[in-house]
Amino acid sequence: MIKNTKALRQHTEQRNHWPPQIWDTIDWDAHHSSLQRLPKTKNRTAKKFIHGWLPTLHKLHRYNQHPHSICPRCNNQQETNNHMIQCRWLCDPLFRTTQITLLTNILNPTSNHDTTLQDTVLLSIHHWMHALPPPVYDHLLSNDSHQFIHAMTATQHNIGWDNFFRARLTDIWHMCQPTPSQISSVTWIKQITTWIWNLFFDSWTSRNNLLFGDTLESKNNINILRLEAKVREQYMACDQLPQAHRNHTQYTSLQQLLRCHPETLTMWLTQTTQTLQEHRKAINKGTSQQLITQFFAPAP
Repeated sequence: MIKNTKALRQHTEQRNHWPPQIWDTIDWDAHHSSLQRLPKTKNRTAKKFIHGWLPTLHKLHRYNQHPHSICPRCNNQQETNNHMIQCRWLCDPLFRTTQITLLTNILNPTSNHDTTLQDTVLLSIHHWMHALPPPVYDHLLSNDSHQFIHAMTATQHNIGWDNFFRARLTDIWHMCQPTPSQISSVTWIKQITTWIWNLFFDSWTSRNNLLFGDTLESKNNINILRLEAKVREQYMACDQLPQAHRNHTQYTSLQQLLRCHPETLTMWLTQTTQTLQEHRKAINKGTSQQLITQFFAPAP
């Protein structure tokens, strides 16, 4: 059984709000195996996604590395880790149909008339992706052959369907494999985790292509747009400078400045950044000196 260290376990439990018993319901062998099959670069990216370290715009904006945190695909919600999967872009009819078909073929490979497993899983995923309350599956208890599906769904809900998309599956999945089957339950789980990581990397790649471009020309255009956004932000920040400094930083209108060559804009950003930093240091020094004077002022 592959498990993490005690410290990492505690961190993971706290991050996911898991009670202690949840840890032992997860198929850690399948989770570890799914990561080991990924190429080195994808392995690192997947681990960042799992632990919340992915450089999403929400995280970059939090550390002042990006001007906003809005998803570049849907332009509607903050781009968080979970949004990588919940983004409405994934509801695009063609993409959705393709992914649902792939998952359905795994959950019901022989096109069995009993579609309980695929219906239950797809409905649970739908509810999570749309932030709906979890569905109730008590009707499954009336059929002995569906009790494992009920137990799997309930346990996966406790683990979190967001963790399903991090290849953290309950170990009860093995008992839900459709029969008859020509493959082992281990291979079946491998197919599910492979589908999960393919879905994530399709989403991550499309996001990066949109944000950074997928051709040299588009990358250059996007870099120029980002440079111009920084210039606009910095130009407005220069309003706080004394008039003498503004004569050097705002020596022309913003519209005329943006017509300059990208190299000129980069040089302007470097110079104004230094001027703004020196201005802030002077303000902080003056404030500190004023506080010291007030503190040590002689009693009246």
